[in-house]
Amino acid sequence: MMVPNIYFEVAGLLIMFVLLGKYLEAKAKGSTSQAIAKLIGLAPKTAKVKRGDTFIDVAIDQVKK
Repeated sequence: MMVPNIYFEVAGLLIMFVLLGKYLEAKAKGSTSQAIAKLIGLAPKTAKVKRGDTFIDVAIDQVKK
């Protein structure tokens, strides 16, 4: 009796697509993490605060929300 080999091909392709999806997901997460790190690095270190009639530079962590 002849058994077609199509089932082995389908199983192989299914595994390949799952692994490819995992690879692409990991790559996307890595580039997203790098983009977020760059955005955090762009945050200002000081702020200008008006005290009276003058503006002074104050560190961001000293500014009240």
